[in-house]
Amino acid sequence: MMLTFNQEYLTDVAQENKLYQVARFNSSVQKMEWKDDETKWHVTISVDGGKDAEYGSSYEVVSDFVISAIGQLCKPKGFDIPGLSNFQGKVMHSARWDKGFDIANKHVAIVGTGKWTTNAMFYLADPSRCDCSTDYSRNRQICSTFDSMPENSWICHSPP
Repeated sequence: MMLTFNQEYLTDVAQENKLYQVARFNSSVQKMEWKDDETKWHVTISVDGGKDAEYGSSYEVVSDFVISAIGQLCKPKGFDIPGLSNFQGKVMHSARWDKGFDIANKHVAIVGTGKWTTNAMFYLADPSRCDCSTDYSRNRQICSTFDSMPENSWICHSPP
């Protein structure tokens, strides 16, 4: 599965930098409030499940600063494709990828133009992974000049 490499890499980075000691999983920020008199942030967090739920359903963190790193896929947009309700196959969003789903001998279609789509298509292009893969793009992919690879800069002027 393509996500395995990314997960292994991210796990290694988190372990090397001791991020698991301060990371909060299965949690959602419900409220962030700046208190001028304290010059502190008060952040109310709800626990959505997992081991942390054993200790309570919510808690508050008081801090000097807040870094939001939720990413754009924390609440993925649903699919609005005519006829999708008639589709008999598996449908999933890249942010909610079913790691247990075997794509071998399947025709895989990807809708999108983002970075994940580009990486996934390179992965799926290997015939040993799935029977066939197709990318349905809504827009052209934006690319920048390949300064280190001038022989490939033509693609910036004539995107597929």
